[in-house]
Amino acid sequence: VLAALAGRAAEQMAGVAHVSDLVTFWALAGLIVALAGISARSHGTDQGAHVRSAPARPARARTMGAAAARGLVSIAPVAIAGLVLVLGVGLFFIRDVRGIGASRVAAQGFVLIADGRDQDGLGKYLRAVELNPEVELYVMQVDFMFRAEANLREDPAEKIAINEQSLAVLEKYEDRDPFAHPTQRRIAKTELALGRLGQTERFASAVERYVSLAAEMRSFPTIQALAADGIVAAGDGVRAAGDIELGLSYTELGLTYADRAIELATTAHPSPRAWWVRGVAMERLGRLDEALASFLVSVARGEGSIYENEAHKGLARVYERLGDPASAETHRLLAEVNQPDG
Repeated sequence: VLAALAGRAAEQMAGVAHVSDLVTFWALAGLIVALAGISARSHGTDQGAHVRSAPARPARARTMGAAAARGLVSIAPVAIAGLVLVLGVGLFFIRDVRGIGASRVAAQGFVLIADGRDQDGLGKYLRAVELNPEVELYVMQVDFMFRAEANLREDPAEKIAINEQSLAVLEKYEDRDPFAHPTQRRIAKTELALGRLGQTERFASAVERYVSLAAEMRSFPTIQALAADGIVAAGDGVRAAGDIELGLSYTELGLTYADRAIELATTAHPSPRAWWVRGVAMERLGRLDEALASFLVSVARGEGSIYENEAHKGLARVYERLGDPASAETHRLLAEVNQPDG
């Protein structure tokens, strides 16, 4: 089912690319028509100019010279238009062939993954990205598989190498489309992973990216909660690396975005993630009563979600710090019972 859905999504994205091709095609067609018009006007204008400016000479010589001049003037725009047309058709042909080839290779990748041959499937997706680098879905799948592989490795050096491979693919696509928000979110997540693996300079880059995402999509509570989550996580990483002051600064910044997400939330979309992140931030800042209140709201509004489970874990930690082991144990058990599938 997942393969079928992704396949249909790829076809839809390919359709968008073809629409852009049509726009370019009509632009070329307009250029050709314009050149033809210039040719026609040049024919008439140059004839009159030639007659007015030509010195006195035999009538036959004047007639032959005018005809030659008109021929050159009229042929040049047509030749340019023909060259542009040939180049345009060639470009469209190459792009379409490569696009179709990428779709076929990606479909093969789906089948290989479904058969449990993940490495072979990854190879197919990398080839699809190479053939058609404009399809974000292929890039997302490559990143997903790289991260899954990195999570399976025990050696930190191997984890770093795989995450860096994924980051390279994502950044290459971002260069093509700097407004691709899904790609930006994946980049930030990969930077956090590399930061936890020792590349602590990545935390600052991840925070900047989350801040940028939140600014570009200010009216979306889910994005504000996402930014809050990522920034608080960066704060945890920086603090673990020994920079307590910067870690607390990131935590306070993440709390700002969590509060913004809560303000934007509605009854239909209560944003349990924002309440959970707010609880984590309050816990990190030592404001335990506010952390308890936030976690409890996350439990109530996130029933059946991963954030209900995470909020129970947070409540267990906070109750333990408050000297209430019975309540802490209750919420640890609830976290186990409410563990989401998968």
